[in-house]
Amino acid sequence: MWNPTNMATTKKPAKVAHDKAERYMEAVGRRKTAIARVRVSKGHGFVVNEKKVEDYFTVPRYLRSALDPVEKLNLKADLSVSAKVKGGGPMA
Repeated sequence: MWNPTNMATTKKPAKVAHDKAERYMEAVGRRKTAIARVRVSKGHGFVVNEKKVEDYFTVPRYLRSALDPVEKLNLKADLSVSAKVKGGGPMA
């Protein structure tokens, strides 16, 4: 049975940040059948499924929507973005 006085003795120690966590930030987004895994780190370049972002997004409107947040914050030269995307599609 749960007892608040036992919490202090059963509490797990906090996890220590590893070098890997300091090198990049990662996020996963899901909607319906689509999954996107994005990693952001220091550097420069924007890659989607191992292609340059300009080659992946052939429709100018999609390219603008991918690059606008980074450009508006003036971080395009400072960030490296790598995205793995699968499922879905432009009209899904």
